[in-house]
Amino acid sequence: MTGMLEAENIISALKIISMLGAAGFGALALLTEYKDKSTNQITKWGRIALVGIVLTAVFSIVLHKLEANEAKKSAEKQRK
Repeated sequence: MTGMLEAENIISALKIISMLGAAGFGALALLTEYKDKSTNQITKWGRIALVGIVLTAVFSIVLHKLEANEAKKSAEKQRK
């Protein structure tokens, strides 16, 4: 039981970190010049923001899947 509670706490903490990361990278995308106006190319900060947003989205999806698996295991355990 303790192991399951620890896993839930870790997943909850990682979800909060993921949300904060997504918000931070979103703010970075809005507050920096993400495209060079003369060359129409993405800037270094634009790349950082884009990669950060994509990584936090993937991270959130993985965490959601882990949480769903934990809930499924818990439900199966309670049925037995």
